[in-house]
Amino acid sequence: MVNEVNKLIYNALAEHNTVVLPRIGTLSVVRRAAKMEGGRVVAPTFAVEFKSAEGGVSLCEIIASVANISAAEAEDIYLRWLDKVREGNTLTISGVGTLRDRSFIVDTTLAKTLNLGSSAPLKIHTRSRKPYLLIAAVVVILLGIGAYLFVVNDRVATPIVEEPVNIAVAETTEPIVEEVSEEVFTPQPEPKRWVDSDDIHHWVVVGSYSTRENAERAVEDILSKQQAECCDILTLGKMFAVAVYGSEDKEECERFVRDNRHEFKQSWVHTPKRFK
Repeated sequence: MVNEVNKLIYNALAEHNTVVLPRIGTLSVVRRAAKMEGGRVVAPTFAVEFKSAEGGVSLCEIIASVANISAAEAEDIYLRWLDKVREGNTLTISGVGTLRDRSFIVDTTLAKTLNLGSSAPLKIHTRSRKPYLLIAAVVVILLGIGAYLFVVNDRVATPIVEEPVNIAVAETTEPIVEEVSEEVFTPQPEPKRWVDSDDIHHWVVVGSYSTRENAERAVEDILSKQQAECCDILTLGKMFAVAVYGSEDKEECERFVRDNRHEFKQSWVHTPKRFK
């Protein structure tokens, strides 16, 4: 239960959405402008900021929407999760970050996800005229050598006499016809994909999104990286979840999660109520 709630917070922040932790405060993604540091330009970055004021989508609402449960049940799950991750004045959310007093330190996994397109710092170099003077000197020397070689070659060059070339016309011969045996090609049926099965009771979900457009962009990114052979988009309450595998057997889905942990670190097995 703790890992599933942590994943919901991770996915929401990865989509630059604001998450309200009731009775705690609000986590939101902010953009930090580019700046100069020691002669280098540090590109703009995204970071997670904590505020004690509550404003945005509550984590209880996200839990209720994804799990398709009532608000009271979602609040109960939230309180049990909070009791597990909070110790004194420290709240540790695996994969997201640590909140101590009012200071939030983002986890490196989430920080890398938020800043996938950021570039390395650029070093500023001052211009100097010395390289240009050196290049000019080299060009003058090369031009002088080229002029000298042209004069020498012009003095010693001898005319080239071309001998006439007799072109013999080849005799016309009969074309050689080779017999090619025709092979009958029998197309092999393509293996059935899991997404085409009608007996799926369990899905491996790698992320949930507030809009279908965001979910479709996530599918395009997964397929472009060849992380999965196909994907499916599930409607979970008001959220849209991206599934990369499905099966009638829950153990197969759990095995898929274990075997592909390096590709999908935040994946989990979703089972609708009607199959539980």
